[in-house]
Amino acid sequence: MPTLAELKNMLDLLNIDTLTNINRKIVVEEPYSWGRLPLLHYAPEALADFATVIYREVIALLNPDTATDDDLNQYIAQYLTFYEQAETAFNAASVGLAHRLLTISKTPIKPELPTNFIDEGDNIYDLITDYFDGKSYGLYPHFSNFLYSFLSPFRRPDLIAHDKRLIDLVAEVDELIAPYNAALDAFIGRELRRLRTQVTDRIRYTKLKPEDINSLKLNKHRIPADDWQAINQVINTQSLSASTLKMVKRTLQDLKTAPPAPPVTPAKPAISLSAYLQHFMDSLEAAYTNLMAKRADVYTNGIDPIDDIIAGYHASQRAITQGINVDDIEVAQAKAREFFTHFSNLRAILTACLQIDLFNLSVDSVFTPEVLNHGIIQGILAFTAKLRPQFKTRSLVLMYDRLAEELYSSISRHTCGFADALPLPDIAPLSDDVIAITPKAPRIAPDSKPLRFDLTKSIQDILSTLGADVVTTDTVVLSAAPDSVDVK
Repeated sequence: MPTLAELKNMLDLLNIDTLTNINRKIVVEEPYSWGRLPLLHYAPEALADFATVIYREVIALLNPDTATDDDLNQYIAQYLTFYEQAETAFNAASVGLAHRLLTISKTPIKPELPTNFIDEGDNIYDLITDYFDGKSYGLYPHFSNFLYSFLSPFRRPDLIAHDKRLIDLVAEVDELIAPYNAALDAFIGRELRRLRTQVTDRIRYTKLKPEDINSLKLNKHRIPADDWQAINQVINTQSLSASTLKMVKRTLQDLKTAPPAPPVTPAKPAISLSAYLQHFMDSLEAAYTNLMAKRADVYTNGIDPIDDIIAGYHASQRAITQGINVDDIEVAQAKAREFFTHFSNLRAILTACLQIDLFNLSVDSVFTPEVLNHGIIQGILAFTAKLRPQFKTRSLVLMYDRLAEELYSSISRHTCGFADALPLPDIAPLSDDVIAITPKAPRIAPDSKPLRFDLTKSIQDILSTLGADVVTTDTVVLSAAPDSVDVK
């Protein structure tokens, strides 16, 4: 299940401003420069990029088991179908429109001018003739550019105001594509509302307390069949609508008299803290190296990774709100992203942050306020805070590939897409002596919900959902010297 931070990021992306910013950046470059505009409100390249961002950062995370490249291509096609329909309609009408323009250019109407007024400005009829003679193809390479570009002579009221034939033709040209613009806008609006509802339902589910979910599972025999079916669907999909939430609250109120489940005594970890830290860092480094290799392959194929597109969006927003040159922000982002492709460059800081949560150290005693305010520190501490349940049991079976993605993403989120990542604060891992004298004070983070990467769930939690008469287990004990530091 996506983390709460990821879900909130989805809501930020599911906004028409995301598409507007992507489109604004595209239409200032070829082939849309010099006043040329896409046929519809948004360039097809912008629609494809927007659909890709929404699919990979929202749909694929909400439905990871069914997300495929074929589904992505089909999803992008839904956004482009309106563009294809508009192009087909325009191409069908273009021959007739061109013929009418040629006819009009050969039968000019002189504008009524004041006495003794000499008009030496542009002549609309000469401009039409020049276009069809091939004299302005550089400015209008396609017939649609000649009609729709905001530099087009047809978009100058002073040139066409005297000839109703031209006024009527321009109105028909605009009406020709208006239905496709309206259909595209309606589709995007419906899609954003649909996905925002799904994300909101996921966020609503995260607010259920784990003990309430366990109470529902353990007492399902006391819940009416129809209600339990709806509740079970909520638990399986991890999505909770507003109407179902009312029923869940009512059910929990009815179950308040149920006896509490017996507490589960956690098993004593079989590996020392120092050995666990080394194992975790080595495993994460291997996964992080693989992640950077995959990103390098994406760049080689000429494709911008999704997080780079998102970083570009945040950079443009920051440039607007803070009055900073967006090019300077993007240069800083690129430099820092290259720096952090090497795990060795963040190993020292990551180790120090891991030691804080692994040994339950007071973060204020380890880092100064200035260091704590650094985006890199905030991103890594947000990442390590979610690992505290795994640290408590010293879980060894973790999905390190997803952890590497979460680490990279957390740093990106807290540094405006790496714009504020460099220079790094001067931080070194803590020695055993420093750890021994540092005050203990577990951190309280606002978004410290456990990550979904631990495969070693409590046996009691699993047994509570089974109807087995006999359960057998195997136990593997790792040989390791006891840690010299006793954490209580």
